[in-house]
Amino acid sequence: MMREIFLHGVSPMTLIEYSHRPRRRRRPSFRYKIARRLMEEAVAAAFAVPAGELRAASRRTAGVAFARQSAMYLAHVAMGLSLSAVGRIFHRHHTTAAHACQLVELRRDDPDIDRLLDMLECVCADIARDMRIRPQVCP
Repeated sequence: MMREIFLHGVSPMTLIEYSHRPRRRRRPSFRYKIARRLMEEAVAAAFAVPAGELRAASRRTAGVAFARQSAMYLAHVAMGLSLSAVGRIFHRHHTTAAHACQLVELRRDDPDIDRLLDMLECVCADIARDMRIRPQVCP
């Protein structure tokens, strides 16, 4: 095997150096940060909770938790972000973001919540469209 590596012009030390190099994540663009902040402010205003509570480390009250779950849902559905990206934004695991999306979908049977989420979906889709992030079409 060592002979094969040397035949291709790559030394074993080079392979070891590159195999242990940490991966670098791309930093989010300025537009992406603005879009995220606008979406969080819109959700916080709609649910009458402070915007800082949406990314708090603990669960907080039930109202704040549902507002955070709704923000995760909107980031995934209306703005088209992956569940991993949504989890990173809200400092949660991607499975927590998936669970939040499921819970919000179940609560959409309530007409008041459904109307509120429809309005927020349109707002988030407009934000994403204006910021040139991959939006979904607003109905």
